[in-house]
Amino acid sequence: MNNSKMFYLFIICFLFSCNQQNVDPLVNNNNWQTVNINYQGTLTDIKFVSVDTGYTFGNDPNILLKTTDGGNSWEALPFPSSASDMFTSFYPITSKIILAGRYIPYRSMDGGRTWTKLSALDSTSIRQFEFTSATVGYACTGNGVYKTTDTGNSWRLVKQKSLAYDAIQFLDAQNGFISGGGLVEYNASKIIATYGFLARTKDGGETWINLDKGDWSTKTQNLKKITGMQFIDTNYGYLSTIENELLRTTDGGSTWEIINNDKDFVDSYAIPLFINKDTGFLRSGKTIFRTEDGGKTLKKDYYNEQQDILKLYSTPDNKIFAVGRDGLLLKRK
Repeated sequence: MNNSKMFYLFIICFLFSCNQQNVDPLVNNNNWQTVNINYQGTLTDIKFVSVDTGYTFGNDPNILLKTTDGGNSWEALPFPSSASDMFTSFYPITSKIILAGRYIPYRSMDGGRTWTKLSALDSTSIRQFEFTSATVGYACTGNGVYKTTDTGNSWRLVKQKSLAYDAIQFLDAQNGFISGGGLVEYNASKIIATYGFLARTKDGGETWINLDKGDWSTKTQNLKKITGMQFIDTNYGYLSTIENELLRTTDGGSTWEIINNDKDFVDSYAIPLFINKDTGFLRSGKTIFRTEDGGKTLKKDYYNEQQDILKLYSTPDNKIFAVGRDGLLLKRK
């Protein structure tokens, strides 16, 4: 057999092997380490409170796992047996104080060993918690944004909206952003028009400046439904939308430019994670993309046909983790 035939035979065998493993032959998954946690449910979030100590959270069934060695090994913690709902949100405030819940929040004061049921914020589900100190925090629900100053014992509504804010991020005790949106026109499961909500605060959530502009009914809205949000500082930030857009602002959200709207890279529920203004990652379905130019060009960094990736996270020392369905927990090498 001549050299050319041997070469083509090698390529065919290589592609067949990749197909059997459900990976993309053009992606070097060796950038990522799969961490075995002995859990087959859906991991939806991950957060670290220090370089070494972090938590990952999942549902179906509810689970909370803790690491004290930077994510190399994880210990399952007991979840409240009285909680019948699949939890949708969690937030480790410190290594000891954790909030979690769906319609009703629960709080642990001993690192997840025991839990106390708190009062419901309203009748809608909690989308996300965010805390700026051990006592001051925020929660997005289907009714708006709530603030607590006593670690969740009591909450007050500080921003109301008929359609939900889904995400909240505070850069410090004063400066924060909230985002969300809704489907306002669709036909036979096809999205025709969406509307994005975006607001910022400069005084710890007491007042909010709406950054979404225009009216969907006249097709003058400046933002589509927002699926992901991250601000690097008070001026520089990124959004992803349900209509396959990755946007960037350099003026605190007043104006936005489309950086990438290639459907091969940016799916309807893509979520950005940037380490700085240039270097970042984009979760898009079963794929993680990496960029070195602020999102203009995206290269596949990880792909697995069988497992959806739901969340990317950067630790205080910039280690990257990803979690998803079927107990997927990845750590970037």
